[in-house]
Amino acid sequence: MSESHEERIAREEAYWTGPRLFGFGLAFLGACIVLIYVMSSL
Repeated sequence: MSESHEERIAREEAYWTGPRLFGFGLAFLGACIVLIYVMSSL
């Protein structure tokens, strides 16, 4: 075990910064809208 659980969590939190989280959320929202549009047009 090279790193502790706390160190891994700290690294994950540093990775998911504001802009990256916002971009991921925006992409997810866009995918949901596209999926709804495709399902409604069938």
